[in-house]
Amino acid sequence: LADDRWPEAVAAAIAEGDPERAAMAAISGKSLNEIDQLSPEQQEQLLTTAALFPDALVDSELGEIPEGWEVNKIDDVVERLKPKKRYTKKQVETFGLVPVYEQGADILLGFHNDEAGFEATPENPLFIFGDHTCVIHLSCEDFDISQNVIPLSGNGFPTIWVYYAVQDRQEFQEYRRHWSEFIIKQVVVPTVEIADKYARFVTNLYQQKEQLARENKALEQLRDSLLPKLLSGELTANPNQTELDKTA
Repeated sequence: LADDRWPEAVAAAIAEGDPERAAMAAISGKSLNEIDQLSPEQQEQLLTTAALFPDALVDSELGEIPEGWEVNKIDDVVERLKPKKRYTKKQVETFGLVPVYEQGADILLGFHNDEAGFEATPENPLFIFGDHTCVIHLSCEDFDISQNVIPLSGNGFPTIWVYYAVQDRQEFQEYRRHWSEFIIKQVVVPTVEIADKYARFVTNLYQQKEQLARENKALEQLRDSLLPKLLSGELTANPNQTELDKTA
């Protein structure tokens, strides 16, 4: 939720006998006044989303959860994939076609130009779990992995929903294997319909994020190829600078 104003908005909407607006306020984190300022199309979209959520809470081992939702173990919602090959630092390049993910904080070990071991798309992404570090990363493009990286997909739920549902469930404690502890952690699981709607919305945002990352990598490559030439004098930053100075 966007901020802590929504409980007041929910209470106000309920007091007005308007449970639909209460639900809209709850899932958007907006005040009733902010909801009224949305366009008709935005209000309709928010109302459609709100209609997917139950209007009652029930007790669970994790506290109150929406009626009809469940508490499952991570092992129930992930599928562990088998890698064809694991790459080492000596087998990758600084730039290339297929990224190779490691379990370190930087995620990226390097690239190779062979056939990718894992096929991923925005519609069918995959994610990784660092067994020693607990680092996780979602990919919407083909990739490969290095040692101690576990590739995963969603099981019964959209992978991108599962990816965000398991965020921070397993904290790094020491440099050792964490997988067995990770998969027994519990998560609150909504209906598949809600998870699908969430996945469609979030996928667009994640695609934008990955596109920016690719553009940054291309700029890094351009910088690394041009900088030595600039330093050696083979290229100048502004070939017209001398003429400009003369006319100044």
